[in-house]
Amino acid sequence: MTADPRPDNEQELPPQQMSGVREEHYRALFDSIDEGVCLIERLPRRADGLRDYRYLAMNPAMQQMFSIPDLSGQSMRDNFPDKVEDWYDDYDRVLETGRAIRFQRESVPQGKTLDMYLARIEDGSATKLFAVMQDITERRRAQEALARSEGRFRALVQASSDVVFCMNVDWSEVRSITGPDADTNEAAFSSEALERSMETFDRPRIRAAVLEGISNKVPFELEHAFRRADGTVGWCDWRAVPLLDSDWQIVEWVAMARDITERKRESESKYRSLFESIDEGFCIIEMLFDEREQPVDYRLLEVNPAFERQTGLQDVEGRRIREILPAYEGYWIEILGRVARSGEPTRFRNRVAALHRWYDVYAWRYGLPQHRQVAVLFNDVTDRVQAMQSLRELNESLEARVEERTRQLRVLAGRLTLAELAERRRVSKILHDDLQQLLYGIEMKLSQVEAGLPKAFPALLRSDLQEAHAWLGNAITATRRLTVDLSPPILQKEGLVDALQWLQRQMRELHGMQVKLEAAHAFFLPDQELRVLLFQVVRELLFNVKKHAGTLHATVRLEEAAGEIVVHVIDGGIGFDVAELSQRTAAEGGFGLSGARERLELIGGRLVVRSRPGEGAHLEIHVPLAPERRVSRTRTRS
Repeated sequence: MTADPRPDNEQELPPQQMSGVREEHYRALFDSIDEGVCLIERLPRRADGLRDYRYLAMNPAMQQMFSIPDLSGQSMRDNFPDKVEDWYDDYDRVLETGRAIRFQRESVPQGKTLDMYLARIEDGSATKLFAVMQDITERRRAQEALARSEGRFRALVQASSDVVFCMNVDWSEVRSITGPDADTNEAAFSSEALERSMETFDRPRIRAAVLEGISNKVPFELEHAFRRADGTVGWCDWRAVPLLDSDWQIVEWVAMARDITERKRESESKYRSLFESIDEGFCIIEMLFDEREQPVDYRLLEVNPAFERQTGLQDVEGRRIREILPAYEGYWIEILGRVARSGEPTRFRNRVAALHRWYDVYAWRYGLPQHRQVAVLFNDVTDRVQAMQSLRELNESLEARVEERTRQLRVLAGRLTLAELAERRRVSKILHDDLQQLLYGIEMKLSQVEAGLPKAFPALLRSDLQEAHAWLGNAITATRRLTVDLSPPILQKEGLVDALQWLQRQMRELHGMQVKLEAAHAFFLPDQELRVLLFQVVRELLFNVKKHAGTLHATVRLEEAAGEIVVHVIDGGIGFDVAELSQRTAAEGGFGLSGARERLELIGGRLVVRSRPGEGAHLEIHVPLAPERRVSRTRTRS
């Protein structure tokens, strides 16, 4: 007796338990597979004579496929009354013959196409069937769409004049060809015949394009000359596209070829007509290089009729330019050689000294790189260049004259300012030395007369004499003030801030106006003309504030920036419309701003006005600081 080698936990199960395990395994498989599965049983004919079957079991996949609940135990005819009799014929045939069948059929009520497998369950009853079904509706639709697409594509190819051919991965074999005269074209487009038909000079370029397409797995297109079956040379235009699998590997190539010979001839005819008729000169040249690959000359291959009119040169085709013009400039050779090598077109203007002409030129590579040919389109612009040169010289002359006239105006403006200042001093001196002294003498005489009057002198006459004495005092005060206003002594100093501080006191004492003065330093200006002009303009602007702004407060701020001295005059008054002011300035002279702006412009300065009604005004005096007008923080020593 031998011992059972199996572990204790793997002892053989009793038959009843084994049967339960198998059933459990089959049920798990039945419920988990993706295909729809059902067990059905044939029923006796119904009272109405119709055949019927009953569902014995139905897996979840079938329930989901038809969006139905579990119909186990229910009649098929009751649940699907529209089911056609063909289905029952198939069921009965399998039960009667015992042979399983597979078929595809559309289930119209559900709008689905099913792939069905039917087999009889061999339990001795000959009434039960096992059915497995798969919904292939989307696959059938895709197949039908693909068939329609292929049909349309084939019809399109047949209707066109193009030839469509398929090549293997490395272009060593023609797999198929479709299009007009396909039988004839298949021989013409075999890989060997295809290469033989190419013109010799084009073969390297075509091989390179094919290899690049294979390497990069991208479409490519070519246009090249080929030898036709009748021996004539034609032109072919074709494009090839790779078909890739899911791993991004090329499966085959699909290419479409077209004979464009006639189109080429028409294009060439149009080009020739244009070539002969344009006014611009045109030529095709072949660049010549030395052993170091440096451009040294070029040969004229073809020229149009306008070439002779534009250059005056005749019978040049086939000749080298330096044979025709030995002194031809090297920069022409260099530029055109660069176009031949790089393939980048260029546009430029240059002179041919030997022809005494200027040309506008557009040059681009013509043909294949190895041919080193360049097409040149050019136009004689000598008259235009000379006219522009004359205009430039005239402009330079005018600018010099304007600059000189501006300088003279600035000198005159400075002299005018100094002349005005001198005249003010002269008048001030007359007032001080003559008129004021005379008034002082009269005042002293009246005082003596008044002191010597007898007590019995009439009171009325004494009152008149006192009133005259008071008037005389007022006249003396007025002339003293006028003397100072005409020529403030403070202007003899170099400090602009000193002058403006004096003006600040004058505005407060004489006009009750509060002026705030802001300055980083004393702003010493050796240029007396500029110092006096700035003082006069600021004083005029402050008078404008008093008369028109409706306020007695203003700010004067001095700055030096970007080579300028800038004086700000700011008030918080009623403001004004700048555009309206400009119109009034032109018509009436404005608020005294017109004269200030003109005086500033004469020395290269400007007056900037910013204001809005109700928002006050901000005026800026800008004066450029030439070296002789430089600002110093300290007084200049004599």
